[in-house]
Amino acid sequence: MDLQDSGHFQRCFAAEPYIDGTLHVGCSVFDFDDDVDLDLDDYAAFQSAFTGPTAPNNNPNGPG
Repeated sequence: MDLQDSGHFQRCFAAEPYIDGTLHVGCSVFDFDDDVDLDLDDYAAFQSAFTGPTAPNNNPNGPG
């Protein structure tokens, strides 16, 4: 998870669910607890998965 994912999460988190209770297209990927909403539990899971732009797994040239 990087800054681009963070922006996407923020847009999804701020969006109201559809009238039928479903999430917007592309937002269900952030529903980490599969309860069909984005709440603070999902935010906590996102934060622990967030690596940022300098994490070794985000560097195409390897660690360091």
